[in-house]
Amino acid sequence: MGPRSIRVLTSLALSLLSLALVAGATASPLQAPTCVGAATLDLTTGCVDRATTVYPSLTREHNYEPPSAKACRPIRAGTACVLGSSESKAKLRFALIGDSHVTAWSAALGELGRQQGWRGTVFTGPGCMMTTASNQQHPILRAACMRAYRETMAWLRDHREIDFVLMTHKSGQWLNGPKATVEQRKFAGFKKTWKQYPRHVRRVIVLTDTPLASQAQFDCLARVVRAAQAPAGPQCWAPRQVALPRPDAAGLAARDLKSSRYRVVDMNDLICTVSLCYPAVGGVLVNLDVSGHMAPDFARTMEPQLLRRLGPLLPAPRKASKSP
Repeated sequence: MGPRSIRVLTSLALSLLSLALVAGATASPLQAPTCVGAATLDLTTGCVDRATTVYPSLTREHNYEPPSAKACRPIRAGTACVLGSSESKAKLRFALIGDSHVTAWSAALGELGRQQGWRGTVFTGPGCMMTTASNQQHPILRAACMRAYRETMAWLRDHREIDFVLMTHKSGQWLNGPKATVEQRKFAGFKKTWKQYPRHVRRVIVLTDTPLASQAQFDCLARVVRAAQAPAGPQCWAPRQVALPRPDAAGLAARDLKSSRYRVVDMNDLICTVSLCYPAVGGVLVNLDVSGHMAPDFARTMEPQLLRRLGPLLPAPRKASKSP
């Protein structure tokens, strides 16, 4: 066989391969499994969103609630609860600290903790920065938030078994004073607070805030669901710059410290594309309300991705002390 024949056959083979790839790409959405929740935007899953409804139901009133007793077992009235692994099986111990936006993360971390041997204590101050910037909040919130902040810091100092801290907050939380310096003061408050964490806290990990949704998007979802159109959530998109209107001061602060002690986990690529954010993904509501509270049901669908991103950042379990 001459060189010309080889070139012709090679060209024909490549053409057939290209046609096969195109045909496969065309057919794959029909053959792909149906996504549920966060798997929809996880590029490693290969599944697609065919949901014509959303869960929880849009007809149910969704109000913020503290972490449920099932997910997080109270240890002190109104101020703290524990989740995840039992004490006897715990390999790592952590504190989850923040405002009401910690609720959804509690749902995901409770199950992951049971599976991975992580035992967490949750400290929630609804509406609170849980940093030194709490003293700059609205007077109605200031006293309660400063009390919650001081109690949490004291608890951390007294509990040397805590290996790492996870924190989150509403990125749009307001502070009193000049509007031009709000983000700068939040940024400074996070850095100052984390540097005051006791040294036995080996990691401080920020879970960046999740997107907002508008009432117009919820109204859109209701119309799409009534019409049984699929996929329901992506039809009611908002521009990313609207749903995530400002930088996350905590994430910026952690990166600015330039230390392996301070890390960031951003899960928003499972809610948004590079330009759009959805109020429901894979048939599961992302947002409970217009205040940016993520639905615990959606957070649970992110457990595999959260484990992949969070796990490598965690400190190694402490070595058991030898008996004398």
